[in-house]
Amino acid sequence: ALRVGRVVYYNHLYFGFSNKAHRLDASVELLSPHFVRLHIQRPPHFNWTPGQTAFLAMPTVSTFPLEAHPFTIASVDAHHRLAGSMHHEKTHQDDSPYWSDLTFIIQVREGFTKRLASVALLGEKVPVHVDGPYGFAPNLKNDDTVVLVATGSGASLAVSTFLGVLYDVQNRKSKVSKL
Repeated sequence: ALRVGRVVYYNHLYFGFSNKAHRLDASVELLSPHFVRLHIQRPPHFNWTPGQTAFLAMPTVSTFPLEAHPFTIASVDAHHRLAGSMHHEKTHQDDSPYWSDLTFIIQVREGFTKRLASVALLGEKVPVHVDGPYGFAPNLKNDDTVVLVATGSGASLAVSTFLGVLYDVQNRKSKVSKL
């Protein structure tokens, strides 16, 4: 009951039959036979820090409507926007700025992720219910050197952490001198 309540609360635009509901549909792109990129325009209430995860429920992809899977958010929230031209960059799939999107890089395996890859081949948007964020960002502000190592879908954590550290360095909130 709590889970259903959270999903309805955090995705009220879908369940309120708002004319903005279609804006929460996710763009799904097959990057390779092994990886899918999923973009969701950030719901107004959703703020996150680098390294956090969210549970995604996709009723049209799942075998059970409330089946949810945790994925690491690969993008950074607008609160961590870098100075310079990057904040004007647009995604190629919709008109929202990169910093307003929730982006996930998902490794294709069996079951749910394999069905998601099949949907990506069709090029259609899918409704997504977001629950989160969960977890915490590693506090790297007092370190002078940061080394990030990742393979496969673990790059999601590394990319968001990298951008978060860059933001902190740019805004003189970090002692990191080597990244």
